[in-house]
Amino acid sequence: MRKRSVRINVRVSVTEKRKMTLMAKRCGLSLSEYLRQRALGYEPGGIYPRR
Repeated sequence: MRKRSVRINVRVSVTEKRKMTLMAKRCGLSLSEYLRQRALGYEPGGIYPRR
């Protein structure tokens, strides 16, 4: 596994964080891994909530 040592701080609303956390959980990923994959253009497997 790669060693990750650099942080990126992003401010979101409480509602946005809840939604991202829920989406990550449904994909079986941590929030960090879910956001990393989405930012790099991957679509994690799993069930996405309806928009």
